[in-house]
Amino acid sequence: MNTLQFILLAFMMSFTYVKAENLDFSSPNGKIQVKVSTGKYLYYQVNYKGKKVIDPSPISIQIKNGSHLGKNPIIIAVTERIYQGEITNKIGVRSLISDHYKEVKIECKGDYDLLFRMYDDAIAYRIVLKLKGQYEVLDEQVEYRFPDYYQAWISDNNTPETLYSLQGIYDRSPDKKIVLPCLIDYRKEFKVALLEADVRNYPSLKLDRSSDSEIIWESAFDRYPLKFKQGGFNNYVKEVVEKADYIAALAGYNELPWRAMIISDSDLTFPDNDLVYKLAKPSVLDDVEWIKPGKACWDWWHDYVIQGVDFTTGINTATYMKHIDFAIKYGLEYIIVDWKWTDKYDLSLLNPDVDIQKIITYGRHNNVGTILWVPAYTLLEQLDKTLDQMEKWGAAGIKVDFFDRFDQLSNSMYETIAAAAAKRRIIVDFHGCAMPTGLNRTYPNVLNFEAVHGNENNKWAKTVTVEHKVLLPFIRSMAGPMDFTPGGMRNEHTSSFMSRATLPMVQGTRASEMALFLLYHEPLKMLCDATSEYEKEQDITSFIAAVPVVWDDTKVLAAEVGNYLCIARRKGFEWYIAALNGKDARQLNVALSFLEGNALYNVTVFEDGKNVNKIAKDYNQRYMRVTRDETIQLSLASGGGALLKIIRVK
Repeated sequence: MNTLQFILLAFMMSFTYVKAENLDFSSPNGKIQVKVSTGKYLYYQVNYKGKKVIDPSPISIQIKNGSHLGKNPIIIAVTERIYQGEITNKIGVRSLISDHYKEVKIECKGDYDLLFRMYDDAIAYRIVLKLKGQYEVLDEQVEYRFPDYYQAWISDNNTPETLYSLQGIYDRSPDKKIVLPCLIDYRKEFKVALLEADVRNYPSLKLDRSSDSEIIWESAFDRYPLKFKQGGFNNYVKEVVEKADYIAALAGYNELPWRAMIISDSDLTFPDNDLVYKLAKPSVLDDVEWIKPGKACWDWWHDYVIQGVDFTTGINTATYMKHIDFAIKYGLEYIIVDWKWTDKYDLSLLNPDVDIQKIITYGRHNNVGTILWVPAYTLLEQLDKTLDQMEKWGAAGIKVDFFDRFDQLSNSMYETIAAAAAKRRIIVDFHGCAMPTGLNRTYPNVLNFEAVHGNENNKWAKTVTVEHKVLLPFIRSMAGPMDFTPGGMRNEHTSSFMSRATLPMVQGTRASEMALFLLYHEPLKMLCDATSEYEKEQDITSFIAAVPVVWDDTKVLAAEVGNYLCIARRKGFEWYIAALNGKDARQLNVALSFLEGNALYNVTVFEDGKNVNKIAKDYNQRYMRVTRDETIQLSLASGGGALLKIIRVK
């Protein structure tokens, strides 16, 4: 079906009716039901296969001029439409995304709409404000009224760079924020993920446990900032010292962020879900052919160490030239020049030990791009001047760090920076940032968002455990691409792991660290370790350097939240499979029925070695020839994994 047929189908399935007070809608497959009712507020209730997901929960928004939209609502008209189409995504885990939903627009007296979208495995709603002039939003009422006491995997910290733990929704302290996404277990009957999407000029949604009831979660937005001081780590952050009594200052027509949930009785659903991307605003860039995903050689994590060279390594020209040589040898697309190459308050003041022009020019002559680190708030103040200079140098990208806030002003910076960078054909990697909500669709030059408790923490903590790493695809990855920075070569079991700043360790086996190159969606993939460490094991380095970072198709083959995950991804005619295991060793049988035809396939397997229980770095490499009717057995150690490449025999 072509695009025109999709549009015609959408219009043919639309109809309008008026003056409704109790409305029932369902997803295209009928498994998810939404009931909207009126009373003191607009309420919505969600059921899954006839079972309650949330009890009637209020939706409203309070404007500072006194209007409280959604309170004592009057519905004017309701319009339904069915849409079925496809989204092209060249920088994702599949090149074509099926987009099939029922959309319901509820027009209300007071110049606002409530918009619902229902998918076969998800629902989302947003408030649309059709007001005139300027106005302040005092608060948006977002509530989840649970029908019973459940367990949930919830953020441990008030930041996207968080750990997750399984705890009762009642056990959460009422004053400790919940950072989305989170994943709720409805007594093993089904699970529900809570997310938000298309957050642009608006604060991030966090949740509190209600003080009125132990099983209600309610919105907790950061207030609009008024005054600042320089602070945070190394004084990089504009810390808020005075806040307004409102959460957002807006003007005219505004589509507020989507409040979304994914609902499924299969754990296979959550590590591979495009909901946030589908809900985001489509790309505003006409030309995206210049945007180049890839892998990068990185300097900071291993503390600038390169063994066996005749110069002192560090933040200097010689070190980065050596990194470019490594990138050339293994076909990496980029190098990163991290902090301290420039002044943190004036980006035009350069470190004399780092010849940026020489580094960038040498890289460009060898098809290796240079990505430059910058602090976010300094960049914003010097945006055009800085990006013009980077364009003149020929820089390929920027790594923008230390936002460390989640209010409206900070969140609006992402689009401002993305647009300015795109104008100059510069890619973007956001660090110290808010959780992604789909800006990578609107501005495809934005490749990564850190927003994860990743490998950097191994330098000072023991928190990046094998359990944490296997949880991330089921929770954090639902929001969008991240920047975990995989590739640590000093693999250790938890019992022997030690945190250290120079040449850090990673928890888990060598094969599990290799698996992250497929399992974690990162269109800009950092190789975190020292080039000299990779040179010691060139078979591994050559293999992970060749793993694609974006894909044509993805299939989750096996999954259990927090315990194990196995995913197959295809690029062109080649398939890769990765498996990641939690704490308990297991046998995993991987069926190859997703392969096409009656052909033979050559398979290369990197897996946990026979002595991996003693030495986490131990791995085995084997080869086999298979058909789609066969099964590959993987023996996954505690904290283990595997990475496979499958090529069709010509």
